Amino acid sequence: MWTINEALDSVARQRKSDIAIVDGAQRIRYDELRRRVKHTAAWLQAQGIGKGDKVALHGRNSAAWVIAYYAILDIGAVAVPVNHKLAAPETAYILEHSESRLWLVDADLHRQLDGAPPAFALSPAGNEAGLPLMAPEGGAHPYRPVGVEADDLAELLYTSGTTGRPKGCMHSHANVILAGTG
Repeated sequence: MWTINEALDSVARQRKSDIAIVDGAQRIRYDELRRRVKHTAAWLQAQGIGKGDKVALHGRNSAAWVIAYYAILDIGAVAVPVNHKLAAPETAYILEHSESRLWLVDADLHRQLDGAPPAFALSPAGNEAGLPLMAPEGGAHPYRPVGVEADDLAELLYTSGTTGRPKGCMHSHANVILAGTG
């Protein structure tokens, strides 16, 4: 069984010049997506993120979100997607409960939250808050490949919490791939 990033690599090898992401006027080919993912993965490693660490990903659908998601998984870390519609107390709960070590967030969604991990803006767009940018251009960091297996934890998804506090549902790489092919 593959990991999520092995599946992406396979498609990227076969279709490297095809468009992988459309984000408004922005078009990103598979070869460019892989380059950006590796650059961002190296940046995450430079921030001290490693295998098994949780990284909160709090933004709307965007190329930056997709790149960050794949970069998190590429280094064996765990993506903790946070719904962009949540109120500050719900976001704070997920950040704390998940034990996220880093918070990648659309700048307009960022709020000062007690106990929140270091926050970085997913993209420069709308960053009036002046958050440090994720993977700043020109910041060359060496990428160190990490052994990631299909049964490694890939995502920690939080339930709605209709009968109590939201709970984190663990999904391995294999779970995610099987759900997407079923």
